[in-house]
Amino acid sequence: MKKKMFYGADKIIFGNAKSLRSNLTESEMILWGRLKESITNYKFRRQHPISNWVVDFYCHKLKLVIEVDGSVHHSEENQKLDELRQRSLENLGLIVFRFTNEDVCNNIEKVLEKINEFIKGEVTTRRLEIFSSKIKLQTKFPLQGDRGYEGDCRLQ
Repeated sequence: MKKKMFYGADKIIFGNAKSLRSNLTESEMILWGRLKESITNYKFRRQHPISNWVVDFYCHKLKLVIEVDGSVHHSEENQKLDELRQRSLENLGLIVFRFTNEDVCNNIEKVLEKINEFIKGEVTTRRLEIFSSKIKLQTKFPLQGDRGYEGDCRLQ
């Protein structure tokens, strides 16, 4: 088992993840199906244990977490827990995208577009880093403006 992929998740978290994989929400099922069919170069895992959390979707190669938030996330208590969870994941060096159930159910193409934009940016960044390391450049090449993917990625 690749321990780095799970960031120290324990048996309880693995058990929770297994249970959640059996009970996907409608919007999670929609996104899962579309991720598998349209983003074939990257492996996404559903209900994946990371540290003390189970994230909805995770791509280890991209260090990308995708969360699909239902109405339960609207309460003040759950919003605070979501903020804690997101900070914790970001402190592990992960990027977190958050979409609502409505985003996924009513505008799945836009959700996939946002994910693909991130992937294209990551590939470009990696190629530039490899190029700069091969010719021993110390300078970072600027991309088109700020990547802007850290933090909340709700559709506008």
